[in-house]
Amino acid sequence: MELKEVQKTRKEQKTITISVRTYPSYSKWMKEHSVSPTLVFNKTIEELMKK
Repeated sequence: MELKEVQKTRKEQKTITISVRTYPSYSKWMKEHSVSPTLVFNKTIEELMKK
């Protein structure tokens, strides 16, 4: 997974809400790099489904 694949770029809304707990350091890094938690989750699921 590449950073550019999970950075916030889309304005598209999803219809399902999932709450995930993470470490403060992860949250800080994601904010600093404009990483979308939703895109990270979706990309991870896509990769897992291919296995």
